[in-house]
Amino acid sequence: MRNKIVKFQTSILNWYSCKGRRLPWRDTNEPFNILVAEFLLQKTDVEKVKAVYEKFMHRWSSPQTLSKSRISSISKIIQPLGLRYKASRLKSTAKTIVEKFGGEVPEGENELLGLPGVGRYIACAVECFAFNKPKAVLDTNVIRILNRVFGIQSEKSRPRDDPRFWNFAQTLVPLNNPKEYNWGLLDYGALVCKSKEPLCGECILYNICIFHKKKKFDTKKQMRRENLNLTAVDLFAGAGGLSLGFENAGFKVVFAVENDVWSAETYRMNRNGRSREVILSDISQINFTDTLKKFKLKRGEIDILLGGPPCQGFSFSNMKTRTADNPKNHLFKEFLRAVEEIHPKWILFENVSGIVNFEKGKVIEIMEAELDQRGYLCSWDTINTADYGIPQTRRRFFLIGSRMGINFSFPQCTHGGEEKPYTTVRDVISDLPLLENGNKIDSLRYRDNSSILSKYQREMRRKWNKEYCLNNWVTENSTLIVKRYKFIPPGGNWQDIPDHLMKNYKNKSNCHSGIYKRLIWDEPSIVVSNFRKNMLIHPEQDRGLSVREAARLQSFPDWYIFYGKLGEQQQQVANAVPPLLAKGLGDKIKKYMKGFE
Repeated sequence: MRNKIVKFQTSILNWYSCKGRRLPWRDTNEPFNILVAEFLLQKTDVEKVKAVYEKFMHRWSSPQTLSKSRISSISKIIQPLGLRYKASRLKSTAKTIVEKFGGEVPEGENELLGLPGVGRYIACAVECFAFNKPKAVLDTNVIRILNRVFGIQSEKSRPRDDPRFWNFAQTLVPLNNPKEYNWGLLDYGALVCKSKEPLCGECILYNICIFHKKKKFDTKKQMRRENLNLTAVDLFAGAGGLSLGFENAGFKVVFAVENDVWSAETYRMNRNGRSREVILSDISQINFTDTLKKFKLKRGEIDILLGGPPCQGFSFSNMKTRTADNPKNHLFKEFLRAVEEIHPKWILFENVSGIVNFEKGKVIEIMEAELDQRGYLCSWDTINTADYGIPQTRRRFFLIGSRMGINFSFPQCTHGGEEKPYTTVRDVISDLPLLENGNKIDSLRYRDNSSILSKYQREMRRKWNKEYCLNNWVTENSTLIVKRYKFIPPGGNWQDIPDHLMKNYKNKSNCHSGIYKRLIWDEPSIVVSNFRKNMLIHPEQDRGLSVREAARLQSFPDWYIFYGKLGEQQQQVANAVPPLLAKGLGDKIKKYMKGFE
């Protein structure tokens, strides 16, 4: 419990330092000003109070001047707040302060409670905000947060009158920075942990919040009810990025096919070790009719067939094998065979953008013709993953078809241009451990960083909820390569390396622009493809990217663990479809299936 309290305090203080409201009565330590503000804030919108407060304090800057004023004058000033009935209380309070306390607002709780109209909340607020005492302030917003995060309940009709709530709230107040802590709680309840439609997706307390866990459970139950019949099969599954995205969109992947041992192991282990779902085999050796029977399914029952055949043959980055003679270039025909035997309602085919121009577009022409013969209406496009919130500029080809007579329209871009700003490298990996060249320690604590995590980082750590992360392995580069790194500024590449350090290159000008590329903190990454061979460089450290950093740039969450030797893990990450992008496509397809598009 103590650890949870410390996390709660720290989270609220950090959030307030970045996103707390800046209000005029928070810029003063004058007890009278704070007392007036707390009177005006009761049952009233904060924005309305700001203008009234400044007029009020300009007119009556002390208890003495207020005590001599007319109630009608006070009523006129506070009329916009709908609190005219409080005019007499304000005057009576000011008069009591002058007569009993010599014109000075008292510091003790008992004395404050003796003032007209002052209850426990206002008394504690003045003690805390004016005299910096570690006193709890308990209003409706704070009660709601404590109820949701800690599960504390009250049997009273007015929880703010419940001593149990007050006592518990008091145990949470830090001895240091009590003002900022209480202001943070008040603001957090008003802006994030709202009564209706709380912004759970932006919440910094999700990993300790009981309400969030229950809501998540209820959401999963509802999703299971809604998506009971949404099934998928994933071919050329790799480490499972495409499957993960569709699983997060509510699909159940009945089985996957993968030919690489360690990719299949990664896929299997991230699904609780269920080996039945992963078929380790060369796809050409699989009879899908028999496989459907094994899973008690009939031809035509699967909702969507997913597949991304190995793309090296179509890629512009690998010109040596970019010919029709490369056997990998014919694996798309195995996908078409699977379509014939499984006969899914929908298909999604993914590949590199270079497939569009390969052999003058012959592959796309064959696929469209054969899918049309099988009754599929298809749409295809090449999209930049950065336009959909993925933190890398990575162009991918997607062909999506339906035999239900539906003409699929790709989702609108969500980032860049006039939309949300692109997700940057800083948004993604700045919280990960600082590493050294050749780091071989797999499990390390997250970087000690007091700044607020980005929304992306919170999402990556959401189901992990641990103080450490895995897959922190880094390629051990030679001394010569590390020397080269030191000459490359953010955004630079091999061209920044002095010639005397590049003598082993026969023709340096033939290097790809992505070779020795140092990432820039405040921009998306370049494509994370063969990041070990390309030697992508950390934005500020002279080393390559770790497996976890590359996985983050691919939008794999931190709970998703990669297996195998370092090179095998790196290849799994590089080959994957970003799960976040896959989820966006899955969500859109699901809407078509349910008739919402």
